[in-house]
Amino acid sequence: MSRSPVFAKAALGAVVFALLGCDAQLGGQGMGFAARYDAARGALESGDYAKAASKYEALLANAGPLSARLRLEYAHSLLRAGKHDAASAEAASVARATQGTARNAALAVQGTADHEHALSLLKSPATKAEGRAKLKSAQSALSTVLEEDPALDPVGGLASRLRAIEARLGG
Repeated sequence: MSRSPVFAKAALGAVVFALLGCDAQLGGQGMGFAARYDAARGALESGDYAKAASKYEALLANAGPLSARLRLEYAHSLLRAGKHDAASAEAASVARATQGTARNAALAVQGTADHEHALSLLKSPATKAEGRAKLKSAQSALSTVLEEDPALDPVGGLASRLRAIEARLGG
């Protein structure tokens, strides 16, 4: 199981470099783009989420065929940086523009961001209704992921999060 993240990173790297083989595909960005991507990914993996979000955001203008993937990574960095509303909006946008596993990966980020945002909103009576709405959004997104692409939850974290949401909505 510890090989999966390494394999995924290697596979993504191979796709990135294959797509970067022709500078014209990315507006002439070529290896400069690849180096900036590596910096963004490195910041995300090292836990410097604000830096990662900034670097991903800068890459989006010239993302070309990598747009959906970079926007999803951008959403993930926003989520990790605690910018839950922005992460949810970005991930929802990616979900609307993609299909299959890419869509479901975006829904996983959206559902997680909505759940985290809901938890902060539920702390105040003034924002409790908004928090419940976010919980319902999270429930919908995560339910879809688990129904359509259960392989995206190999250790059960999304299922556990969904159970916590459903318990909170039931009460």
